[in-house]
Amino acid sequence: MSLVRWNPFDEFDSVFAGLPATSPRRVSEWLPPVDITETDDSYHIDLELPAVAREDIKVSVNDGLLTVSGERKSETRENGKMHRVERYYGKFQRSFRLPENVSEESIKASSDNGVLKLQIAKTKPVQPRMIEVEVH
Repeated sequence: MSLVRWNPFDEFDSVFAGLPATSPRRVSEWLPPVDITETDDSYHIDLELPAVAREDIKVSVNDGLLTVSGERKSETRENGKMHRVERYYGKFQRSFRLPENVSEESIKASSDNGVLKLQIAKTKPVQPRMIEVEVH
């Protein structure tokens, strides 16, 4: 017999996720790790997505909110039995509020060795413009 720490919020969350409270891998448990860096001219967001196919990743931007979603599908074996499963499978979603000084149209996405790399270009700051008052 093993001890299992009970967290009442796990059961509460499982009701909204539509999963039984005893489900070992709930959808809300897997969030890919992310690194966010900034250079003089752009922001960079790198998400670790090993074993996630390109067609299972969706990147969207709407009203200043950048969202990366997708699914890592479980590998099945024809013969044998599973003794241990420590990797998370299922759907994931990460959202990031973009700062005002970026161009949503400039977002570029690429993948390299299981890391999704997003590059978001900064816009030039708007310079104040002097308006001359004409005298009539």
